[in-house]
Amino acid sequence: MNKLLIFAKSPINGKVKTRLKKDTPLTDDDILKLYTAFLKDTIISASLSKAQKIYIAYYPEDSRGVMYDIVFQSSIFNLQSSIELFPQSGNDFDDRLTNALQNIHNKSSDNIVILGSDSPHIQPSTINKAFKFLSTPNSELRTPNFNGAMVLGPSGEGGVYLIGLKSAICNLQSAINFKGIFTSRNESDNLLQIAKRKKMPLLILEELTDVDVKSDLITLVSNLSIMEYSSRHTKIHLPQYTLCVIRELGLTVDREGRGTRGKFLSLASSKRSR
Repeated sequence: MNKLLIFAKSPINGKVKTRLKKDTPLTDDDILKLYTAFLKDTIISASLSKAQKIYIAYYPEDSRGVMYDIVFQSSIFNLQSSIELFPQSGNDFDDRLTNALQNIHNKSSDNIVILGSDSPHIQPSTINKAFKFLSTPNSELRTPNFNGAMVLGPSGEGGVYLIGLKSAICNLQSAINFKGIFTSRNESDNLLQIAKRKKMPLLILEELTDVDVKSDLITLVSNLSIMEYSSRHTKIHLPQYTLCVIRELGLTVDREGRGTRGKFLSLASSKRSR
């Protein structure tokens, strides 16, 4: 079965994307609107993929009602896959990921794709590439003696926006130990070492922006403008909630001086800039 796991913080004012407030003109309310849009668009892209079951692991544990409302609001897009919510548990991200995978993995035929909620422009076709690779027979992947494969979607600076795992390698107690993967050194290098050690075939997807800081948001705003125009001529899934909030805020990219640097974000609606 194709299973998709979304790891996400529940949209709570002042608790999400806090680094954006440090170097952008966005207020807590602005950031909450933007992050909520990210999350909705991620759920919609997941539902339009070939995922047969979608899980959302949310944090904090007492925010189920907030996350349920987000899923309900996203359902106006006719979600094609069933969605199950459960709280994250563990002392750090490594533990929470391990526990979540153990929670959803119960069949040797499971193919699991893991997403964050910070790349709202991810295409359903990108998710499908991961599922297709994970479903490829071992003999075609030149690994007939091991029931496993990995997919990584790089997000810059060694991060990943997508991890795909095939069947038996999700049995973490016997196959993979994720301790230290996300809490030490470079996560993409750490994951690569797992693939090498297990001699797993690995598919790398196109790089996508994972929005955490100002430069990431500048990239996203710029890329969405291109995507929106391109969608008139090509088949592209647009993150409509995110685009709507960007328009509502009047969020644009400007430049100080004449060099290639010095780009900054401005909110045209309120004439605030930084």
